[in-house]
Amino acid sequence: MRKRVWVPLVLIALLVITFFVGPVPDEPVYSNQLPQLPSSLTQLQRYIEQSEDSMPTREDNQARIVWYDSVPTVTDFSVIYLHGFAGSYQDGYPLNVSVADSLGASLYLSL
Repeated sequence: MRKRVWVPLVLIALLVITFFVGPVPDEPVYSNQLPQLPSSLTQLQRYIEQSEDSMPTREDNQARIVWYDSVPTVTDFSVIYLHGFAGSYQDGYPLNVSVADSLGASLYLSL
């Protein structure tokens, strides 16, 4: 065979061998235990603020609850906005707020 056929075949073989001989990650350990959260809405808001203060986040990018009518009360619906990697709540703004308002729901903006 010609040289230009052998070179790609050898490179592919080396990549395949490297893949199968390479490092193997440790088996992840998962837990079925759910975190204990406060039952009071004001305590829940304080809990989220305290957990966010312990993390390095960009300014105005921390998780928060936007209460319906600005009052911490239980609503029929709640909207949880989960943004993508390296995103923020502003990626979906103002749609995320508009949907929560139209449903009469509180909005949780995650980190």
